[in-house]
Amino acid sequence: MPHHVTLSPFPHMHVVLWQLTEDVADLLALWGDAALPSRYREAVTDKRRREILATHLVMRHYYGRDVALSHHADGSPYTDCGYISVSHTARYVAVAFSSCCRVGVDVEMIGAKAPRAAARFLQPAELEALPVEAHDEAAHICWAAKEVAYKLFPAEAADFSHAITLSPVVHRPHGSLTARISGAALHTVTVWYSLCDEYVLAYAQEPA
Repeated sequence: MPHHVTLSPFPHMHVVLWQLTEDVADLLALWGDAALPSRYREAVTDKRRREILATHLVMRHYYGRDVALSHHADGSPYTDCGYISVSHTARYVAVAFSSCCRVGVDVEMIGAKAPRAAARFLQPAELEALPVEAHDEAAHICWAAKEVAYKLFPAEAADFSHAITLSPVVHRPHGSLTARISGAALHTVTVWYSLCDEYVLAYAQEPA
């Protein structure tokens, strides 16, 4: 699988990040003669076909074989081989795997969207805590962190702006944030992140 890196941030967690420059034809050539995933056959855009093929190719790379990917009612993915989380951008696909606990991963391209929407997904205290000299980068990190927290607790964290509270002391280019998710119970998650030139990658695993 070209242009990828595998991270092992925790004993039972692995994150595969693939710089996805291939088009659908390239991905089909990498896929070979195996039966295509059912969701690929149902996809109606090349963007969605690329996402599905790339995800399954990462899974094949990690598991060493083709594995079925299913989805819960809330849309979160799962397999019979362990826990999994998936994120896509136009140029990257990130997949987190764990054999023992739920995981969340998010990859976001650096752009104008997160800074422009910061007042909608961050609480006033979180906004004030963003470093002035790196406001836009920090907004991307916080957006990715809240995405990861949501993926771990989708029922409790659907409302980013109120349900998830960050302690956003943002360090660059690597660091962690504390995410507190308010629901039937209070969950506290450490979200780790890496900020690169064109993207931020964030990930976490379910607290013990």
